[in-house]
Amino acid sequence: MPSTLFVSFEQEIKVLKQSLIADSREDFRYTPEEHKRALGFRVLASAHLEHFLEERCLQIASKAAADHKSGTLTRASKCLVVWYAVTADLVIPIDNGELANRDHIDKAFEKYRKVVTKSHGINGAKLKGLLIPIGFRDAEMSAHSSLFNQLDSVADNRNPAAHTVVKRAMSLVAPEQEWTTIDNLMRLLVPFDADVGKLI
Repeated sequence: MPSTLFVSFEQEIKVLKQSLIADSREDFRYTPEEHKRALGFRVLASAHLEHFLEERCLQIASKAAADHKSGTLTRASKCLVVWYAVTADLVIPIDNGELANRDHIDKAFEKYRKVVTKSHGINGAKLKGLLIPIGFRDAEMSAHSSLFNQLDSVADNRNPAAHTVVKRAMSLVAPEQEWTTIDNLMRLLVPFDADVGKLI
């Protein structure tokens, strides 16, 4: 079952599509205004995507920290504590007694929260950087390689869209292709969303 954050993200993207993406046409002839709206869709969809991924990671970390303090150690919470120890140049906790330190989990979550909120833009490498501290393993990274590659593609296309002069809008891809790109990405996010949820 998808997370509430993913459901909300999906609904927001569909609203953007209805507002900004022109209906498909066989002759691929669109007005400058329709191309401009498609560029707007690309930029806004990227912003919603970034928000969803960051909030989903924070949601996992927050739940893991809360469970940790109540005595339930999860993969995500233990990894957060170890990540904090490594980044703070502390002795790395090994056994459950050391990992259960409540002071460490509070500091770990606060540091992680700052890392997430200071992030600008999202691509494959940045998402991996948010996933490693909460326990996403190499095998899971590999299983979602298509998602990371697609995020890189979306990131590469976002900046030109954000800085394109209006008169050049018609030289870009057809509006329905903008939707197809995001729709394909959302399909990749469904199993990713589920796997991230398994960390807690």
